[in-house]
Amino acid sequence: MKTKIQIEIRASEGGNDSKLLVDDLMNIYVQSCKNNNFAWRVDEIRDGFALIWIEGHNVNDFFKNESGSHCFVRIPPTERNGRVHTSFVTVAIMNSTTMNTFTLNKNDVTKQYTCSRGKGGQNVNRIQSCVVLTHIPTGIKVRCEETRYQLKNEEIAYQRLTEKLSAIETEKTNNTTKNHRNNQIGDAGRGVKKRTYRIREDVVLDHITGKTCRWKDILKGKIELLK
Repeated sequence: MKTKIQIEIRASEGGNDSKLLVDDLMNIYVQSCKNNNFAWRVDEIRDGFALIWIEGHNVNDFFKNESGSHCFVRIPPTERNGRVHTSFVTVAIMNSTTMNTFTLNKNDVTKQYTCSRGKGGQNVNRIQSCVVLTHIPTGIKVRCEETRYQLKNEEIAYQRLTEKLSAIETEKTNNTTKNHRNNQIGDAGRGVKKRTYRIREDVVLDHITGKTCRWKDILKGKIELLK
């Protein structure tokens, strides 16, 4: 089945090296998408953060083990004294059910036409150009009497009602997404790590499946080796 997800990658412990690893992990997931013919797009990338949109057959199942805290043990490219650092990056998987896709159902709206109360002469006060929309499930009302034309006022009222309801849904979605993310990454610390990458040893250990593979293969996007 074709599904759609977003992968959030965030720097955690490790300072600048953690931020560099966000880019590395993003490139691994992009390469994995290419290997498996998934549609993908980098929606956002900034210092220590990346957001990738992915769509394809069973992508949610393919990437499900990626969520959590990823531990990298390596000598960072910026390290001058050859010291080994331990850095953490968190990954959260957001599926389509946690994304805001609000659409106003006009069957949930009642309309009422009244005369305007503002200035505009007798014509405005006699003709029912004012539109009042009521969203039945929430009880939210929107009134528009900005123009002399009923249809135009109705269009504006629907737009404003949609904006109000969309803002409410966005807030709900943000809270749901936040809880969903926190359930996946916990405190983003060492106690909840899902995977360990020992770069110098060319070994990657998945703590969910118990499987290991080479870091060189992961760099090629072959994350399915750890499933």
